[in-house]
Amino acid sequence: MEIIKYDKFTVYRNKDKNVFLHIDINTKEFYKNLLDYFFDESKILQYISNKTNIYFQNTKIDCVKLYRKITDFIDDENLESDNKLLLDIRTDKLGKVGEYIFHHVLIDFFKASCIIPKLNLTSNKNMNVYGIDVIFYNSNDNTLMFGESKVSKSLDNGIKLVNESLKKYEKQISEEYRLILSNEIFHKSNIPKSLYKYMDNCINFETFIKEAGIDMISIPIFIMHGKEIQVKNILNKMNKLKKTMVLNLRINYIIISLPIVDKTEFEKYLVEFLKEKSDYYYEQSHEQL
Repeated sequence: MEIIKYDKFTVYRNKDKNVFLHIDINTKEFYKNLLDYFFDESKILQYISNKTNIYFQNTKIDCVKLYRKITDFIDDENLESDNKLLLDIRTDKLGKVGEYIFHHVLIDFFKASCIIPKLNLTSNKNMNVYGIDVIFYNSNDNTLMFGESKVSKSLDNGIKLVNESLKKYEKQISEEYRLILSNEIFHKSNIPKSLYKYMDNCINFETFIKEAGIDMISIPIFIMHGKEIQVKNILNKMNKLKKTMVLNLRINYIIISLPIVDKTEFEKYLVEFLKEKSDYYYEQSHEQL
């Protein structure tokens, strides 16, 4: 097993399995420090712009952008409530938080490039984006990455949910090609011309992989989960993931565990954290008028 020190995490890697343990996972500051890391202002702005060289300047424009994106993760009732006992988070909103964190793990640690942030496709913050959770490109092995994200009370439950999703993955990837990858209005700067030149000319994913000479894709799996924090147990349970085939392609699986100790406690802290962030950016944007 390889052990990698990475920023605020220790990453335990065994072949295609990766466990990300935050350095403060056994402290009272764990949830705060975990969310402060992923919801750093520059990280949010980079997600919005789909560029890695954007940094927070504390301008009115920045604060407005941050407010708008933070409110994508929280219900209107929470934004309007001053009673913390009433704060809650819907499952779909929690899923969006998981996809957002997954996005940064792929960019920051795996050095992949996002083709388009899926959460930016919604015209309404309460709208769900179905299908593949993240679509990336990995220049290291020249593969398109179709990722699946789950936030679950336990790793066992998360793996069960992923296995159900993988049963339909071939169909979902074909749909993503039709709706996203082959649509010229979406961001293609993170895909090499050697690939996207075929996207405008191929009617479906099957034709695309044949014309472009693609024989392998990557499927990163990301599970934020409660309960299990022992690395050995997590790596063993990851073996329960049922790897599927897609159009007879070679599949490079990347399996990622991010333990959050207790999902219920994480949710409580998350809602309060997002509420405080949204209030702060709202006030800052108005102070700079």
